Amino acid sequence: MKKLLVIALIFLITGCTSKYRIDAAETPLALVSSGKSFHVILPADGHYGRIKYSQSGMMLASEVRAALSIHASKVLISANNDDIDKALIQARNKNFDYVIEPMILHWEDRATEWSGRPDRITIRFVAFDVKTGKKIASTVRSASSKWFTFGGDHPQDLLPELTRQFAAMLFGNLTTR
Repeated sequence: MKKLLVIALIFLITGCTSKYRIDAAETPLALVSSGKSFHVILPADGHYGRIKYSQSGMMLASEVRAALSIHASKVLISANNDDIDKALIQARNKNFDYVIEPMILHWEDRATEWSGRPDRITIRFVAFDVKTGKKIASTVRSASSKWFTFGGDHPQDLLPELTRQFAAMLFGNLTTR
């Protein structure tokens, strides 16, 4: 009976944490120094099947801004979902140093509290040097929520850690909090 209780307790504890992973990453060609400016492209909203998650693109862009603002002199989110060429032109005209292109690859909001199926997101982050137009860093990161929950968890709750990890990679400081 004690073994069963211990196994149940371990199962419960491991179900109470969200999981994060790096699916793909390119080492930054050059680490970004503090005090630089960033233009963040507003990503398209995420979707899962036919379900579109309104404002999820703005939620991601806002988290990217928050993560970069710790180290940056200025961070601006574009007003539109621009392609990279247009964003680079706008950033050059406004004297930004870097363009960040976040993209929602997967956004799945589940009723985890009764289904046991976790929320899942996959985000791609790409950083470009405005002067050269070249990609300096790229990563794809995924996260899933804890499966043991009493409700109230959503995919956007996973964004702060993913964006923090991206900023840490960009600035070369994996311990940034």
